Parts: sequence; C-alpha cells; structure tokens
Amino acid sequence: MVDSKQILDPSFITGFVDAEGSFMIQITESKMSKLDWAVIGSFQIRLHSKDLLILKEIQKFFGGIGKINILPKD
Repeated sequence: MVDSKQILDPSFITGFVDAEGSFMIQITESKMSKLDWAVIGSFQIRLHSKDLLILKEIQKFFGGIGKINILPKD
C-alpha cells in the first residue's frame, strides 16, 4: 500500500507503466479537420479496482491530469 504523503519515485512509475500501461494512436475520419482526418493519442493503465489508490497516486504525481474510470462488474 502506498502512503498518501509519499511522493512516488519516477523510476517506480516508469517500471509500473512498462508492466501495466499502454499507448495508443487512433487515426479516424473527421469532418472537423481541414484534412478530413484526426489523430488521437491516448495512454491507459488498466488495473483491478483494489489498486485504485496507486492509480490516484500516479495521477497526483502528474498534477492531477487524466481520468480514472471504474468499470462495472460483468
């Protein structure tokens, strides 16, 4: 468990993302673009809901950016 007052080590985040993260690039048609195409980049870490605290700590490390979504159980 991560102490909420602890600042995460950047090396920890690098290793964590290497194991649990993914980057995606999507190219889609878009009438809003001058070229009729849009490039959308995204990054995600997918974990079990019991690991919510570590996701919040990583989000805090990056200045609060990003969204944490909790998916419903199937």
